[in-house]
Amino acid sequence: SASIFPMALATFLSVVNFLYLPIISSIYANGQIRKFSTVSAWTSKWLSCAAFLFTFILFFHSDQLLLLFFNSEYMVASVSLKILILAQFFHVSFGFTGQNLLAMGLSKVQMYIRILTLIFGLVLGIILLIMWSINGLAISVLISIIFSNIFQILYITRVKNIRLFYNSNYIIWLLAISIFIINSLISFICFDGNTTVAQSSIFCLLFILSLFFLGLIGKEDLKLIKTLSIDI
Repeated sequence: SASIFPMALATFLSVVNFLYLPIISSIYANGQIRKFSTVSAWTSKWLSCAAFLFTFILFFHSDQLLLLFFNSEYMVASVSLKILILAQFFHVSFGFTGQNLLAMGLSKVQMYIRILTLIFGLVLGIILLIMWSINGLAISVLISIIFSNIFQILYITRVKNIRLFYNSNYIIWLLAISIFIINSLISFICFDGNTTVAQSSIFCLLFILSLFFLGLIGKEDLKLIKTLSIDI
């Protein structure tokens, strides 16, 4: 089935979300703001790592997957599929911004932000659809998702003065973007824009090894998992 990868990612996110909301709500209710920040940053870090691996495979092999599970008629949607894959990468990598607002009792703020971004997305979607057809619509989804997450993050960090990300989060995002760019350049220069399976395997392995080499994942993660498992 063509839905194997999306369903696997959706299942992973559902499980994490099921565990995350009650834990983060309890932490905030007890006034443990520093722990709130740590859990949020840690969750975003792991989501970013998982999202990168899924995104890398789906993005650079979207054409092969379309041909494998469907047929050549669907190749016209290749570019829009890539854009939507990137949209989900950013959405997942930012972490559970909406759940953080819910945990803080700010459901109305979340509702207002989503209504505004929905209206913005609809207007932008109509404009870009006229300009660039289905690809323009996909771009409007990408922009709307980024704006929605950024607005929620800004409200928590600026209005509530709560930190959501640490340096490790920014380094992982920079690492992911760098690998994307390098792989894209190699693909276009050496393989006419195509990415080989061996190439993908090397870069995914390079990403994982870099996480440990740069100390982005280590004993502190295991300690936090142990602490949260006790809370559960």
